[in-house]
Amino acid sequence: MHKRKDKFRRVQRWISYNRFAMKSATGDMQIKNPAAQALGRLRAAQMTFEERSEAGKAGGAARAAKMTKAERKASAKKAAAARWAKKAKGAK
Repeated sequence: MHKRKDKFRRVQRWISYNRFAMKSATGDMQIKNPAAQALGRLRAAQMTFEERSEAGKAGGAARAAKMTKAERKASAKKAAAARWAKKAKGAK
């Protein structure tokens, strides 16, 4: 069993590496700007809880605007299922 698990991990690593190599070779890779990431973390650290909450709401609206109708429907179904699971767990 141990050897099989190890082989699976090696195959997964190989697949991951090749995906990375193909994306970087074709130029499809989007590299995030480290300075922008640091600035975002700095801004988030300086925000109050209420400000972070409002920013999250705006981010959700922007995410929904980018999604197709089918993607929004799938997301809503997943959220509803999670809410019902939470209710069922609390009722026991």
